Amino acid sequence: MRQPSDAEVLRAAMEAATKTVMTSLPGKVVSYDAATKLATIEPMVHNGNPLPPIPEVPVKFPRGGGYRMVWPLNPGDEVTIHFHKWDPSRFRVSGEKAQSNLVRDTGIYPVAVPGSESETSTYTGAGSNTMHLGRDAGDVEIIIASNAISLKAATVNLTGTAPGDAAALASKVEAALNKLQSAMSQCATAFTAIAPVAPNSGAAGVNGAMAGFDSAVASTKVKIA
Repeated sequence: MRQPSDAEVLRAAMEAATKTVMTSLPGKVVSYDAATKLATIEPMVHNGNPLPPIPEVPVKFPRGGGYRMVWPLNPGDEVTIHFHKWDPSRFRVSGEKAQSNLVRDTGIYPVAVPGSESETSTYTGAGSNTMHLGRDAGDVEIIIASNAISLKAATVNLTGTAPGDAAALASKVEAALNKLQSAMSQCATAFTAIAPVAPNSGAAGVNGAMAGFDSAVASTKVKIA
């Protein structure tokens, strides 16, 4: 019986070791706790032996510079599961450099990053020259172009979740002022016909006072509908 060479022994040892190492896998959300940001994640790829769902996987949303993007996760939402080399528990609690509780080079400490892994997603806007932030259905979106931002929604609240007032529309403001000017002019004309008064009174006075209403009230940068 031939004895394996040193190179063959080393290669076999390396292959045995790498079989125990996890790097990343696509997964789907089974359940999600928004309060703890922990999810049960089902790995969606296997080597013939399906992996069971992984409980209490931390979900990592984009965050930095004092800003964050957080959204709800539903069962079936896709994620990428990344496996840390060492146990990061102490760092997660303190945010400071710390020695790992368990130093095992097997990548058994998972985190989940939300995102589309499969090609079955149907969201719009991918590949265009604008940045889209919104729902997959496209009914609510913020679209950022090189020199403009568009908001698409049934309701747009700018100063809170439920403000009690609404923005005025320039076209409606102008129409209302035109009606007011016309009505005041007619009244002043009627009074002038009965009792003529000084030139700066009556219809002439009203028209002069209303002259400021002839200027446009529309914003040149903000458009709403």
